[in-house]
Amino acid sequence: MSCLHVTLGLLRHHLRRPLGWLLVIALLISWPMLRTFLPLGLVTADLHHWTAAYETAFMGGVAAMALSLAPLEEFSWIMRPLGPMGRITVQTGSLLLVAVGAGLLALAPAHLFHDWQLVSFRAEDSLPALVLGWAHAATLGVVLLQVPMDQHLRPVLALGLITVVPGLVIGGTAPGQAILAWFDAGETLRASFEFPPTGAHWVGAVLPMTGWAACALALAWPGADRRSRPCDTPS
Repeated sequence: MSCLHVTLGLLRHHLRRPLGWLLVIALLISWPMLRTFLPLGLVTADLHHWTAAYETAFMGGVAAMALSLAPLEEFSWIMRPLGPMGRITVQTGSLLLVAVGAGLLALAPAHLFHDWQLVSFRAEDSLPALVLGWAHAATLGVVLLQVPMDQHLRPVLALGLITVVPGLVIGGTAPGQAILAWFDAGETLRASFEFPPTGAHWVGAVLPMTGWAACALALAWPGADRRSRPCDTPS
């Protein structure tokens, strides 16, 4: 069972549901909508299409990952032979691939009509930062997969931790900076709009991901092999 097989299963799951098609359509029309309506808003008039398109792609990928948590939990028994490490790796890789697929729906039109590109915008800086943000969100999602909870609560909690918590925390204090480092998956992407991230910036962004991955592995290890297939549950 590879990441590609699980990702294809997730895509088939989403394309059989109205919510999945709604996300696809919203991402496909995001570029013309941004190009049309951003200049009309009092708050958004100074935003540029490119940075808005990348933030839309990021949020679209996060939404796709959140919607994938419930079906991915249902696939967990298929990945049981892989062991805890293999299962965590496949789950993380599958969520990342789903996010990339969703993000491409928003970014492809933007890159096709690149005449609107900012002179100061550098895609070679923002593209890696975008993928890094998705990877950060994916590791956080995998941690939630290891915690027993209602499958409908898990996507809401994932979106809240990634979007609401960073907006509520003030980064001026040491605890606030620590919370933002762990939960603000889009920080490196936003920073890349203003300056090329340095090596120290990349290392600092990778450290929380490593911590989330270790946390997911620790949660998955005890009793991981005792999870049974639904059909094997005694009646």
